[in-house]
Amino acid sequence: MKNTKWLALALAIGVGLPTAGKGESNRPNVVLFFVDDQSWVGTSVQMKPDDPETKSDFFETPALEAMAAAGMRFTDAYSTAPICCPSRTALEFGQTTARTRVTFNARNNSTGPGRSIAQTLAPAGYVCGRYGKTGVDHISADELGYAEHRVWRGNTAGDYDDVPVGDHISANKKRLPEDNPKRTPEITRCGIEFLERRAKDEQPFFLYLSYFAVHVFSQATPEMIAKYQAKKPGVKHDDITYAAMTE
Repeated sequence: MKNTKWLALALAIGVGLPTAGKGESNRPNVVLFFVDDQSWVGTSVQMKPDDPETKSDFFETPALEAMAAAGMRFTDAYSTAPICCPSRTALEFGQTTARTRVTFNARNNSTGPGRSIAQTLAPAGYVCGRYGKTGVDHISADELGYAEHRVWRGNTAGDYDDVPVGDHISANKKRLPEDNPKRTPEITRCGIEFLERRAKDEQPFFLYLSYFAVHVFSQATPEMIAKYQAKKPGVKHDDITYAAMTE
């Protein structure tokens, strides 16, 4: 569960076009993608322009390449913690683990070390949505201030289909279907539906999409796996299913 999630933050904090509503041009829309266990050199984005070793020689992530080309890359940023709950709690409250006192992956009695992202933005008129893996296991999405949400707790919810929302896996394990590996399509679909609703009401929004990929166990669609089976392996990276999951 060693997480280098700061790469996702560096590449994928997307600030959209200002809203077209009444007098709202000073309130940009924000979409945040949070990727689990993403390596600093685990995409096809070359993080340092003068160093070809700072990208994968096998994985393909064209969407991230486009975002990086249009935005910024933070080559000297660090995660607040190397594991899930501490790093996610730190991001949610904008504080280090020394402040949050969440330093390991377990539920605790903390009510939060201040205001969450949603609690900060909602009073300014933002509609806040959160979808995917939570990692802030001790506080519900409602309590964090998200008006719209669908979240799962724990890594196993990204591998099995019978995990109740916000709960741990049940005894009867059933793997996710081939068309929903790691719940990536499901989480993305939730985000798209959120954006469609915001397009209708023209309110500024904050959308937080938190993925289970690329955390093990590796899962990908058969079509994407076939693509990498036909591709020449790299020297640095050669895991076919992991490559498919990454893309």
